[in-house]
Amino acid sequence: MLQNNGDHNILCPFGPMIYESKISEEDIKFVKSFAEINRDSASQGSALSGNIKEQRGNEKADPKMLSTMMEVLRPHIINWIIADDQRKLINAGASSEEKIMIETVDYDSMKWHLGNGVWFNFMKQHEFNPLHCHTGTLSGIIMVEVPEVIATEPDIFPMDSNARCPGQLEFVHGSYGAGAHRIIPKTGQIFVFPAELRHQVYPFQSDVERITMSWNVFDISFDKKKDMWN
Repeated sequence: MLQNNGDHNILCPFGPMIYESKISEEDIKFVKSFAEINRDSASQGSALSGNIKEQRGNEKADPKMLSTMMEVLRPHIINWIIADDQRKLINAGASSEEKIMIETVDYDSMKWHLGNGVWFNFMKQHEFNPLHCHTGTLSGIIMVEVPEVIATEPDIFPMDSNARCPGQLEFVHGSYGAGAHRIIPKTGQIFVFPAELRHQVYPFQSDVERITMSWNVFDISFDKKKDMWN
């Protein structure tokens, strides 16, 4: 199921909800500069599952830059939480009073942190990210730079297959096949999803570089927001 909310989509191909939107051109430029600054950061390979040579942290960026990055991420995280709250109310057969409660929550008061910060994957030809999940409450990905040629590989490198998926992002829930959803990434896309949702990225054959930024969200809290689900 796809729910279009104007500037973002809520994807519900199975149980867990996936948020998809696109960051502004200004924010894309900022994230690209953030990635380049950290290209020479310490390798994070031993802490990550990617079969990718260049997996970098964010220690090269100053605290002000990381704070700016958090402000880029904030509205998208809030949008995921609002959509999730609304879905839970609907599924629980909420009364009109409970629905009004959601509408009056001060979501802008959200407190949260990124743990050790963000990390970058500078993915090259034949590299890939195997099926894995993250820690925290929510996780996210920004497609910092995705060469368009990757999406055309089924035509450039044809082969007999009913699942040709070079460079695609795949989310998996429950039994594989019944609970798998593939996405052809594009530069500037942002995804937010539950940290425990398994996902993977398939390799591509083109001699190009694909840059992504990932993060985990921890300890989300709000002022005057009742927890209706525990």
